[in-house]
Amino acid sequence: RYIGMENIESFTGKINDIPLIAEGIANSFYKDEILFGKLRPYLAKSYLADFDGICSTEFWFIAQPKY
Repeated sequence: RYIGMENIESFTGKINDIPLIAEGIANSFYKDEILFGKLRPYLAKSYLADFDGICSTEFWFIAQPKY
């Protein structure tokens, strides 16, 4: 599944309308990683992944420590 900036609601982190196919360049992410929108940080678009997938290159990844 693919997540783009347009699929994440500002400030709440809720996702909507996830397409199954990426259009253009994409990065892989894994469950429990945090995706944070880097292009317009004032929009506060972040998401704690509950599945493995691919996303827009407009995100930074923050990995959760594994113990």
